[in-house]
Amino acid sequence: MPKIKALIRIENEEGKEELEVNAILESQILKYKDNKAITKLNYKVPEIIRENEEYKIIYPFNKEKKTTGTILVKDINQLISVEITTKKLVINEHNVQIEYIVNNQKFIFEAEVIK
Repeated sequence: MPKIKALIRIENEEGKEELEVNAILESQILKYKDNKAITKLNYKVPEIIRENEEYKIIYPFNKEKKTTGTILVKDINQLISVEITTKKLVINEHNVQIEYIVNNQKFIFEAEVIK
């Protein structure tokens, strides 16, 4: 389980957040914890899983077609489905760039392994 540093950038119409995190890269899954949640980025099956005490979000990405993501609201045990349109999907050994639209809101997610 190699421990690494990663630079995470998340951008939407509300603003841009950039943070450096300690992460683990194992079996093509980048896992990190920030002050809000634990996030897992699966390189093999392009998806982001983000979880905290209140919710669990699973967003699968496919540039060829729309996908359905799920948001589990834990305190009321309600599962919400959302349609995801993937505009950009670039995954390689050290960098990930995903541009996607959920509920007419554009998001940009980037992860860069820092050596």
